[in-house]
Amino acid sequence: MASRLGVGALVVGWAMLSAVVGVASASPYATTVISYTAGSNAASGYTDPSTVLGSPERYTGEGVWPGDVTVFNGAWGTDEVVSIGAGGSLVVAFDHAVQDHALNPYGLDLLIFGNAFFDDPNYNGIASGISSAEPAKVAMSQDGITWYDIQGVFADGLFPTQGYTDTSGPYESDGKMPSDFTKPVEPTVAWTGKTYAELLSLYNGSGGGTGIDLAKAVDALGQPANLGWIQYVKVYQDAGDTWSAEIDAFAIVPEPATTMLLLGGVVATLAVRRRRKKMKCLLVLVGLAGLLGATGSAGAAPYNLNGNWVEVDYWTGSGANETIIVIDWNLTNGPYISEAHAWGFRWDGTAYLAGTLAAIDAAGSLDLTYGYGGGFLLHAFYGDAGGDKHNTQSPIDYAGWWWLGDTTDGGLTWTANLVGTNAKTLAHGRIEGLNMDSGAWTGATLTIPVPEPATIGLLAAGTAAILLRLRRRR
Repeated sequence: MASRLGVGALVVGWAMLSAVVGVASASPYATTVISYTAGSNAASGYTDPSTVLGSPERYTGEGVWPGDVTVFNGAWGTDEVVSIGAGGSLVVAFDHAVQDHALNPYGLDLLIFGNAFFDDPNYNGIASGISSAEPAKVAMSQDGITWYDIQGVFADGLFPTQGYTDTSGPYESDGKMPSDFTKPVEPTVAWTGKTYAELLSLYNGSGGGTGIDLAKAVDALGQPANLGWIQYVKVYQDAGDTWSAEIDAFAIVPEPATTMLLLGGVVATLAVRRRRKKMKCLLVLVGLAGLLGATGSAGAAPYNLNGNWVEVDYWTGSGANETIIVIDWNLTNGPYISEAHAWGFRWDGTAYLAGTLAAIDAAGSLDLTYGYGGGFLLHAFYGDAGGDKHNTQSPIDYAGWWWLGDTTDGGLTWTANLVGTNAKTLAHGRIEGLNMDSGAWTGATLTIPVPEPATIGLLAAGTAAILLRLRRRR
């Protein structure tokens, strides 16, 4: 019995850790455009479907009328939204299944962002109605072939996007605290007649978006589809529609299952009978290792690249080669404001750092702005799963120039780079690093987010103890 229990402990521990790694590696945003048909009256110039990949826009109007995206100022750049006219459609896919979870906030599982905004006829920041709300139908699919409509919900309407939680006014550009694009707005809030400040309070940190409950999917006869999960989303217009809908992005509401899995594993461990005390301790050890792996760096997952452990927020790309990109948000020699973050990238052939950063930008909540022909990174915005907010555009938070380098020994030594990001080639197994520097161009203080020693230590110790226990029982 002890041997079976030991095997069970090992399986549960690794299953828990694997579940955490899988969730951390997946993107909360749509990652692939499957198809796009503009339709007969799509807005001219707004026909690039790749604009819907990755996170919604936080800043719009560059070079013309720049400003934060707010509930009164929707994204309107040709590289920010795509238009779907009469008879048109857009089909996107996520890199993992989107689950139907009744325990999600308000029962919502998915958010679709358009460019609708609240009317403000007197320019006093009071919502009197909603403009550019051009309803488009929404359908879901598990295989991209058989589709089920969502009843009573239309894309490009409520709720308008809010890029930051602290933008001082509806048409300002001073936001520093990114909103949460995976948190839905309470669907029944009374927004009419509310001031901008009141709307921010009602949003409660959310970035807006049209909320979708997968339980509302129906078949051709109007009967519940009972899908349970989906991986493909379609936004489309009927041939007779006289308007065009504009779509910015798609986001998944975080699933509660991951936390429940971890807690369930610990509870099950503690339920082992007293006479199995020794094996119970091993179960707790492995369970806690999985739990620490989940919480050690606010949702990041430990990954071993060429013998070096790194906490990776999420991965993108595919291929035989892999690298990890680290951004250290602190100034050289301090002040140290918050921890560094890392992202993984896989590829075949030749890849450049600029393309890698663009892919990471598109796959998740890291938002980047470039200048000087795209060769130099100007600003970076990021809100991690643990609540840390990073905004290099504001001198109050971070200031200076980007320093760029790479390391092959886990950050003990760094090699400085003297070319722009669009000329920096990647190498398999090498870690690339960027940080903010206020004058002394050195990588000596560029840090890499690594798993807590307890995470690796407990996992290794738990596994070794179980294997030893099994061996003794033979």
